[in-house]
Amino acid sequence: MKRIGLFGGTFNPIHMGHLVLAECARDQLALDEVIFIPNRIPPHKIEPGYSPEQRLELVAAAVADKPGFLVSGIELKREKPSYTVDTLREVHANWPNAQLFFLIGADSLFQLETWVEFQEIFRLTDFGVVARPPFERERCQQEISRLESLYPVRFSWVEMPQIGISSRSIREDWSRGRSIRFQVPEAVYRLMEAEKEGEFES
Repeated sequence: MKRIGLFGGTFNPIHMGHLVLAECARDQLALDEVIFIPNRIPPHKIEPGYSPEQRLELVAAAVADKPGFLVSGIELKREKPSYTVDTLREVHANWPNAQLFFLIGADSLFQLETWVEFQEIFRLTDFGVVARPPFERERCQQEISRLESLYPVRFSWVEMPQIGISSRSIREDWSRGRSIRFQVPEAVYRLMEAEKEGEFES
């Protein structure tokens, strides 16, 4: 059975920490593929940075030469609000026999029961929980045990090195003219340079 990891995020822009996380998940969960799924920024949320189309192109550039990594614009094509359950249904329809692993941060464990149609989500996917601070491992494990006792869902830990990079800090440094090289993949850096020159208009 094919094992597919689903990695959603704004990716505004994608950076090396994202790729390290995806690689750790691919390795530790024995995934055949990790699919990066850029989210659409809600209209009511003011978020500086790149357009949805640009973010999709940045992610595509970042993973283009990396076996096992794919990108999907599935959430950017929707006009209506995009929910995780909708994405999972579409992915499941495309790969009906695959085992899905939705990658989340440890903090999201405590919010899962508030997600739209969360029990359907639990039916459609397992979860890869990324162990990154701030979180209390024992408290998170207790929540995992509680959820697994109540619902037909499984969780697996994904360990990754701590990397002090964020999309926000990259945007801030970039706007101030500071170097961000080696914080983002080289192909992403080149596209960001092109955007600065007005040549990146995807």
